[in-house]
Amino acid sequence: MTPTDTASATTLAETALVETLWGGRIVASAFVFLATGLSWVFVATAMIGQ
Repeated sequence: MTPTDTASATTLAETALVETLWGGRIVASAFVFLATGLSWVFVATAMIGQ
């Protein structure tokens, strides 16, 4: 392997890592958003029910 191959392989690995991190953040924020929405619906339903 030449130094350029190593550098490109490292860049690819870093890109994949960054994408994984961002993907995880998007999934996490979507999950939080969903959970918040569900809890609001639950609270609203409870209030209407009373």
